Amino acid sequence: MHQNINFEFEGEKYEVRMLTDGSTTHIRVFVGDKPANGYSYTVELDPDQKMLIDPVEEMVDTAINHVKEKTWERCME
Repeated sequence: MHQNINFEFEGEKYEVRMLTDGSTTHIRVFVGDKPANGYSYTVELDPDQKMLIDPVEEMVDTAINHVKEKTWERCME
């Protein structure tokens, strides 16, 4: 399954792309057709385990925050 979340930051349109097979979700942020930074995220879920929070949602929030906080750019300085 593929899902996208769009957001804007500093006049640029970004897209969080998520691809899941049901147990593993891969997340990456793109601007246009290029990765927004050098980060990619993977969340592996055990379908039998009950969670108080949604780890995929948390990782999407982290990915968006990394863009907005320019974390990658600060690492590259």
